[in-house]
Amino acid sequence: MKIEIKNLEHLNQTLNDYDINPNNWGNGDTRTLKELYKEIVDGETELTEVDGELIRTVTVVGIVVTYNDFKLKEDRQEFTDGRIRHRDLSVSCAEKLIKGETPKQAAVRCIKEELGIEIHERELTPHVSHSNKDLSSSYPGLKCIYHRNPFDYEMKMEYFKPEGYQEFQENKTTYFIWQ
Repeated sequence: MKIEIKNLEHLNQTLNDYDINPNNWGNGDTRTLKELYKEIVDGETELTEVDGELIRTVTVVGIVVTYNDFKLKEDRQEFTDGRIRHRDLSVSCAEKLIKGETPKQAAVRCIKEELGIEIHERELTPHVSHSNKDLSSSYPGLKCIYHRNPFDYEMKMEYFKPEGYQEFQENKTTYFIWQ
């Protein structure tokens, strides 16, 4: 059953109703309650109750970006509050789908937002989608179902930057390097 979240206070109460304490979120590698609320408002995340458990459901794209023999990798995220987050991702970049968006549209948006490169859907090579259930590392205590849509993208020479790429967001900068 989908749970409609009315506001930030309602989200906090819903989490507490399922014995999930968000008070320590926003430390280390975790995200904040406000960030989860924004994901819900933006249509990137849904909360549902399944067998008495609160579940966060997210559909994501992950893209492996290559150029010749190089593979692009997220090196780190530097937050404005001084935190530095290192993630060992199997993909170069990833993005949550927005409600109504196809996986290919999300992958094109991901490449544009994270690397500043405009590509066409036909430049992507899709792979078999899969799902898994796990505890969320971003929101401790909250179980999550991830619907994953993997793609490959072979970068054109005109977009290749040997020094890598940076994505600037309001609360963080993400650095991408070639390996």
